[in-house]
Amino acid sequence: MKIGDIELGARRRRETEVLLGQVMKKCEENGDLDARDAITWRLLADDLDNYFQSRSEMKKEGFVYMTDRGNFSLSPHFNANAKTQSLIQGLLKDLGLTPASRNKMKKNESTEEDSLLEKFWKGGTN
Repeated sequence: MKIGDIELGARRRRETEVLLGQVMKKCEENGDLDARDAITWRLLADDLDNYFQSRSEMKKEGFVYMTDRGNFSLSPHFNANAKTQSLIQGLLKDLGLTPASRNKMKKNESTEEDSLLEKFWKGGTN
């Protein structure tokens, strides 16, 4: 799978290709797809594959299973899914793809502009 200059590797799950393909194409259209972020996009693709895999397994096997001793326990896929969601959330923040990270970026940009404007009104631009 390749979007712009970023190669995400072959043999991705269909869900990952569809979701990441849409997001990456939109980023490319907006000029936000940077080849320097390729490793982050690859990690996101790997984690999305893991997320969809564990979710698929949970659908088949359920959230809870019975142990050898007759006790009920959460599926290991549930734990893997929860951990993967945390990893995905962190990568989305790193790429500026969450509302909070976009707002933070906008705030930082406007703060820089304000400080330049303030400097100008005070008689200098340095």
